[in-house]
Amino acid sequence: MPVIQLNTYRLMKRIRRALRSVIMYAILMFIAVLFLGALGIYLVEYGHNPNIKNFFDAVWFVMETITTVGYGDIVPQTTIGRVVDMVIMPIGIAVISILTASIATLLTERAMERVNGMKSSSKGDHVIILGEPDRAINLVKALTKLMEDSGKFIDVVYVSELDKPPNLPKDVEFIKGNPTLKDTLIRANIDEAASLMILPQGDVASADAKTLMEVIVARSINPNLYIVAELLDENNAEYALKAGANEAIAVGSLTTIAVATEAIYKGSLRAVMRLLRGDSEISVISSSEYAGLSFRDALIKVRERESGILIGILGDNNEALISPSDELIIKPSHELIVIKSAKAVKRAAP
Repeated sequence: MPVIQLNTYRLMKRIRRALRSVIMYAILMFIAVLFLGALGIYLVEYGHNPNIKNFFDAVWFVMETITTVGYGDIVPQTTIGRVVDMVIMPIGIAVISILTASIATLLTERAMERVNGMKSSSKGDHVIILGEPDRAINLVKALTKLMEDSGKFIDVVYVSELDKPPNLPKDVEFIKGNPTLKDTLIRANIDEAASLMILPQGDVASADAKTLMEVIVARSINPNLYIVAELLDENNAEYALKAGANEAIAVGSLTTIAVATEAIYKGSLRAVMRLLRGDSEISVISSSEYAGLSFRDALIKVRERESGILIGILGDNNEALISPSDELIIKPSHELIVIKSAKAVKRAAP
């Protein structure tokens, strides 16, 4: 969905909400009482009251009256003026009371909407998480640890049809709604999000079908969004990729591969787990300073400059080449996949 259409959609929602707001009518009533009352006072007091020299003086007097300030610098001099003021006082005080109560109610409602996930997100360049609450919270914890280790912090928004989980971290914004609907994802500000993580929720058939629908809807709103979908059935991974996901991972598939690898190459799983737990970080860096070098020469230079190990490149079409030929020439369009220790990452952080 184009950005202009989304902005228009949001603007129209705000306008409709404003038109339905009691505050809008209270403000209009306040303005009407202020200027109509000032007009009445001006017509009957001007020329008879030395303190009413112009229309602004009448406006000032009515403002004093309806806000119950009452400085006493202007007082009606005519009987008709006092009668007009007697009409203005109760009406004005009532309008001010309505306006004050409406503002207090609005602030309370906005706070409750934020707590219950009914408010639209104002985040940008953030990560959106969909799916089963326990899985989502575990993912948030993993993201938090990675952010702490790397020194790179991003906002996280969690979207769910269910109520807000009591153990959801306070710095994670919660949006309540059906994530297969465009309106819900728009409230999560998905058009400005950096990535979307979709976790399964429910049985195999319904969870994967819902995941595919969420991928399709998200991709239709934000063509540039990076989408990672986790599925319960490995056979559905291909459909998720065709629906628009950048990556599709089946639950348990990586575990199966890891266990099989450990049976042949003992100790390899420990190294992988240390990497995943944050003892080291996999990062993707620009190849601008390495273009024209062979993979072998780039590996040495990365070790010197980045204190990391070059393990591969992201080539054309974002295709990952792990441990390519030593003679492969690094192109400006390539990106380098580098492993750094957590300590090295912290030292490099500003």
